[in-house]
Amino acid sequence: MLPNSCLNILFLDIETVAMKSSYQELDEHFKNLWSRKAVCLRKHEEDTDEKLFNSRAGIYAEFGKVVV
Repeated sequence: MLPNSCLNILFLDIETVAMKSSYQELDEHFKNLWSRKAVCLRKHEEDTDEKLFNSRAGIYAEFGKVVV
């Protein structure tokens, strides 16, 4: 424990979403970039680029945006 010291802490909580509401709305450049990223995220054969984008894009800075 800290003895009688002043400790200033600021916690920030942000909420993020994908940059576009669906994979089809991405332009070709971002589709190519997401395909490269999805290779690392893919755990099952049935995981498509589209499914992965819809479920995970919001947590990656290059494919998401802060909304709150």
